[in-house]
Amino acid sequence: MGDLHAAAGEIRTRERGQGDFSIPLFFFEGTDDLVTPVEPAHAYFEQVRAPRKEFVLFKGRDHFLPFDRPDEFLAQLMERVRPLALSTPKIQ
Repeated sequence: MGDLHAAAGEIRTRERGQGDFSIPLFFFEGTDDLVTPVEPAHAYFEQVRAPRKEFVLFKGRDHFLPFDRPDEFLAQLMERVRPLALSTPKIQ
């Protein structure tokens, strides 16, 4: 059933023209997240297109990772997102 659901989601996403991003896309997921489980989040991640995309797993963490483990979350933002922000030309 999960494969059928994922396939249907992919078809709907492509039909609506969704899933194409012109900006980098980051998914920060806790392996114990019951609100946004890893499997459907990763299935969506695989469908979307972006100039750069990363799926970052936090083992043993849930949906509230930024609040429960702000140091871990910030470290990943600094490592993965900040370099892109620093390399982006500034609008004058």
